[in-house]
Amino acid sequence: MKQVTELDDDEVAEFNYVMQPRPATPVTLEIPDDLLESLGEIARQQGIGVASLLKSYISNGYNADAEAMRHGRWLDQAEAILTRHIDSPSEVEAIVAELRQASAVTTIRPGAVR
Repeated sequence: MKQVTELDDDEVAEFNYVMQPRPATPVTLEIPDDLLESLGEIARQQGIGVASLLKSYISNGYNADAEAMRHGRWLDQAEAILTRHIDSPSEVEAIVAELRQASAVTTIRPGAVR
């Protein structure tokens, strides 16, 4: 597998992705030594620095949580619409519960606490 620095111009153009610098604020974290060592091993295996690995983990967690929040709002909107069209609150509750159960597999990431 080629490293990004080894790609020629045509291969880079295939990505069709331009990273735009964004404002950033430095953050200081206290991380247990053993965890930092493990993160360092993972980062080395992936050919990146620990900071990049942590940013990736944070971004992935944020994206999963943001998607879950959007999904929750969608379910709230669905419940409001169902309530307007169905006279039975228990029937609405049953439908929303079924929707939540059917979609729970896709909205909960491994290790997430609910």
